[in-house]
Amino acid sequence: METTIQNLILQSLTTHADRIALKSGATALSYADLDEQSTRFANYLCASGVLPQAFVGVYLSQRTEIIIALLGILKARCVFVPLDPAAPHERVLKQIQKAKLAFLVGQPDTSPEILSGCIQAGVSFGDFLSGIHFPAAALWSHNFSPNDRAYLYFTSGSTGQPKAILGRNESLHHFIDWEVREFGIHETDTFGQLTVPTFDVFLRDVLTPLAAGATLVIPERNEISLADWVQKNEITFLHLVPSLFKAMMKDAGSRFDKLRYVLLAGEKLLPALVKQWYTHFNRQTRLVNVYGPTETTLAKAFYVVTETDGDGASVPVGKPIPGARFIVLNDALEVCDVMEKGELYIRTPYMSFGYYDDPALTAKVFVPSPFGKPETIYKTGDMACQRPDGNFELLGRRDRQVKVRGIKVELDEIEKLLLRCPLVDEAVVVHEDTEKGVVIKAFLKSREPGRADFQDVIWNFLHEASPRHMMPQKLHRLSDIPRTVNGKVDLEKLRRMETPSAPAQRKSPATEMESKLVAIWKNILEQEDIGLDDRFYEAGGNSLNVMSLLYEINRCFQVRVSVEDFYKNDTVQLLARHLEMAVAAPVAAAPSGEAGYYPLTQMQVQLFSSLEEKHPLTYNIVNCFTIKGANVRSIDYASIMNMLVQRHESLRTYFDRVDGMPVQRVLPQGRVSITELFAHENAEDRLQPHDVYSFPLFRVYVKRSKPDVHRVTIDIHHLISDALSQSILMKEFLTLAKGQMLPEVSHQFRDFIAWEQGHAPETAAGHTEFADTSLAIQFPYYKKEWHHEENHAGVLAEEISEASQQRLKALASENGSTLFNVLYTAYFILMAKISGQRNVAVAAPVSFRHEPAFQQLVGPVFSMMIVPARIDDGTRFVDLLQVVTSKVAAAQQGHYRLDAVLPALRATRDEAVNTIFSFDVYEPQAQDREFTVEPVFHNKQTAKYPFYVEYVSRPHEGLITFRWDRSTFDDQVVKQFAADFRMIWETVLDHPEVSFADIVLHHGLATQVQNPVAIEFNF
Repeated sequence: METTIQNLILQSLTTHADRIALKSGATALSYADLDEQSTRFANYLCASGVLPQAFVGVYLSQRTEIIIALLGILKARCVFVPLDPAAPHERVLKQIQKAKLAFLVGQPDTSPEILSGCIQAGVSFGDFLSGIHFPAAALWSHNFSPNDRAYLYFTSGSTGQPKAILGRNESLHHFIDWEVREFGIHETDTFGQLTVPTFDVFLRDVLTPLAAGATLVIPERNEISLADWVQKNEITFLHLVPSLFKAMMKDAGSRFDKLRYVLLAGEKLLPALVKQWYTHFNRQTRLVNVYGPTETTLAKAFYVVTETDGDGASVPVGKPIPGARFIVLNDALEVCDVMEKGELYIRTPYMSFGYYDDPALTAKVFVPSPFGKPETIYKTGDMACQRPDGNFELLGRRDRQVKVRGIKVELDEIEKLLLRCPLVDEAVVVHEDTEKGVVIKAFLKSREPGRADFQDVIWNFLHEASPRHMMPQKLHRLSDIPRTVNGKVDLEKLRRMETPSAPAQRKSPATEMESKLVAIWKNILEQEDIGLDDRFYEAGGNSLNVMSLLYEINRCFQVRVSVEDFYKNDTVQLLARHLEMAVAAPVAAAPSGEAGYYPLTQMQVQLFSSLEEKHPLTYNIVNCFTIKGANVRSIDYASIMNMLVQRHESLRTYFDRVDGMPVQRVLPQGRVSITELFAHENAEDRLQPHDVYSFPLFRVYVKRSKPDVHRVTIDIHHLISDALSQSILMKEFLTLAKGQMLPEVSHQFRDFIAWEQGHAPETAAGHTEFADTSLAIQFPYYKKEWHHEENHAGVLAEEISEASQQRLKALASENGSTLFNVLYTAYFILMAKISGQRNVAVAAPVSFRHEPAFQQLVGPVFSMMIVPARIDDGTRFVDLLQVVTSKVAAAQQGHYRLDAVLPALRATRDEAVNTIFSFDVYEPQAQDREFTVEPVFHNKQTAKYPFYVEYVSRPHEGLITFRWDRSTFDDQVVKQFAADFRMIWETVLDHPEVSFADIVLHHGLATQVQNPVAIEFNF
């Protein structure tokens, strides 16, 4: 049998079929499961026409799926190419182009831009699991060769282009087999999988335990304490970079009694770290320092650390493993004496193939042996010496390549990245080795020397464009870059340059939050001098410190801050403001206190009073959407919804009568169940009226269409929700689905009730502007009286391009207004045109979420406003926009509320909302990186109003949806209304100063006015 990695792993998969191979949280896969699923994936590749030795990209986040893909790719005799979904798209595209990928397995939300670089179309990982087309019996051959290409890993390139190192099968087998034998790894061992898949150590993280029949444990995303995780899972074997090892020790409260080995690689292991371990932790655990460039396959030397190494000046990397030899040569390529410094070369038959598609670079470092033998040796670029005991010691880099937390980084690549920023004229990057690790410093010459926000611009650019491990810790702005007499950059002078001293008058913490954060920063960064405006990276932080910081914030304040939010608020002052918004109770609304029951709001009273008059489904708000993503299969819908039920009192609300008056009560506890649907079922076909006198007043339906696509429908009564509440619930649902925490809820819907009672609407006395306003707008196009009958609703959706939406927003901004007001004003014009009237009053819902206390409140936090406007032939759009804008602002302060203006209108409530066009604008949450959420439109809802329009602003386009009662309006008439409305807003985009008279509708419909339609508004 050939010595290939496939044969080694296949034998273990068969031998240990009943043992657990992978564990992550509550999920476990046996070796048999892993064998079956990886075989299905290999069959998928074969059936898709992917040939042996083709490059297959893996663009996934879930470690379990990556491991299945890795084994499937190896079984199919293809080449494993890991890609990072969190990396900037530009970087990933360069890697795809470099590798000339034949195939890409990605996530459901993988962008077409990423897929476009592949020779064949890519696919979502979950697709092959959901079908029967790819059996467990192997379609692939076992003709593996030791000389096969096995993997392609990218490292930092000095040209700004990524370098791709092509791994050889036999070399990979050699290392894995050696590690298993050297450390006596067996099936009772438990490995921790902590290495990122785009770092080649991932291969030994995964393949070593699988070759021995051991169990590989993958931490869940919400794991905060590494030390607790290691202890809880009884980990016996770890591969770590020293900086992560240090973080684990700092967080530990245990002795790691099950841990047998910790293999440390990727960074310099400092004696102080060794001393700390042996002083405070289990001496039975053996620390091993491991060394080896990716070019020579994983590792080629090791050293078993002793307690006395903690007192030495340095820790050696040890002696070569069997099958490798280390040679230290001077500049004349002569062998150095013991303790003589020179460059380290590695001789081994178990090398990689070198740099893929770059023979020049390969020839530069894979050089002929100087000893007259026909063999190649690898020029590492590391300076080293051999100690008298035969161990080798590293003494720094010969070139400008450094390792940051185990990841190779070319300083030249960081310079090229910085030069892409328009504000940077010149950039030089150097590094400094400190006790805390490598510190990268960037020296910059600005194109705008006087720019005050220079540092902010650069940091924002880096957060957008740079991987975290390439982020400089220090930024220095210089008037000129220092140079030597021959014109070269004076690197030594830059290295000696001190960090600019802190301002003499540094801001002191002004709040308790700032004081606590300063203390946390000092402890984590091990510094005493922390200013409120110091950026975390500049103060010495790195990505590992960030995780420690977020853990401390969560522990101290019970608030989960995402990494993305932290990078947007990376100073003490900014972070304090962010946290205060999350944890501090707003002052706009005083809490109302608990009571046995609560009165209804004005809007709830209006809705409640019409319950018996309307169709039973009139007030069912049905929100239907799909959730896509590799992790959707793990969503526990029932648990998440019950967490939301406990979080929001409105979801535990039901209605009652006291002395004949309707009131609302809140259950102290409440649980709901989820209705699972079969593939042929639709939730819309199962809608039922809600009993408002019973809990719950909402239902949740889930249809698992595919493993990575679920359709979710939430049917909730309007008495306890509104459109913005749905958006809030969706955002919180996704947060909980990712295992993250939500901030405490400071206010409940009862607080809005108390606030509204303290802000009673004005009387009608001041509404003289309604004196000449007629609400009996007469449409010439209606058919007959409105009926509240099920399935009589028509639906028409029209997209608005991203460019048009941006222009609408720009028009609003230029006039000090909002997108809502621009479209609301356009509707005023439409109503005046098609009715022939000039005094127009238009009703619309007004939200009170401008009050900070109610921004994240779930419940019907709105009222109905009726805004009047006089439109003459000479009225310009921009002038009408100003009128509407000011009146909407007044409505948010309590003016123009429906019940207050009815006397001035000399109308009943039904008459007041005669032929009202209700316009709602809300912007759903941007798509999450882990999950993609898409709305699903349906036409099963009852016609709540004769005519209703909703505008949804999406990240890349807008959507106008027209809904109407088909017993009142013909479909063709509404289509013409939609065309007229589009013509109006397109006209004002090009000519915002156009007059009313110059806007002409060209619909050709009959204009005779029939009997006016009296319509009740139900929002």
